[in-house]
Amino acid sequence: MPANQVFPPEDRPEVQLLRHGQWVDADLHAWQARDDEQWALIVWTEGGQTWCDTVPADEVRPAEFTDHHRAILRFFNRSFPDDESRDAALREELQISPGRYQLQLNWIRQQVDAEPPP
Repeated sequence: MPANQVFPPEDRPEVQLLRHGQWVDADLHAWQARDDEQWALIVWTEGGQTWCDTVPADEVRPAEFTDHHRAILRFFNRSFPDDESRDAALREELQISPGRYQLQLNWIRQQVDAEPPP
């Protein structure tokens, strides 16, 4: 993880945050170096309220593999006549930007070593 990195809204990685002993879904907005420690700026929803906080990096992990990630794998296996058609389908079908799609696809590849989960 880089020392300092801010993610634009369309490219924010999906992560999980450790809250009260439970992992909850969140979005990673930025990494921040503080002395010799790495911190994460995280936004999540809990109890119907949206929260924003900076937490130590060890309280953050990649998101669990979800149906959304399976949809990204299915999308990856499709063919498109050009990049514009592919990007339009990403926005319409998956509601994500090409940049976020690439981030999520890279994460999936790391998690499953290029083999789709059951």
